[in-house]
Amino acid sequence: MEKKEQLKITYLHNSGIAIEKDELLIIIDYAMHTPGGRGEGLLSGIIPTDLIQKKSKVLVLVTHRHIDH
Repeated sequence: MEKKEQLKITYLHNSGIAIEKDELLIIIDYAMHTPGGRGEGLLSGIIPTDLIQKKSKVLVLVTHRHIDH
């Protein structure tokens, strides 16, 4: 039996959230700036390019408008 990945929800920054499940990545309200002093990677609020490239389905949801997203 194939092992399925559980739903993973990661807080990014401000109102941003990333949701991962198997080959799906949902990005909600991703801000286009680096949070100061928090490093790199998903747990630091930055979505790495390789994460986007390895998922076969990437959906982006913008719930409101700001200059950064």
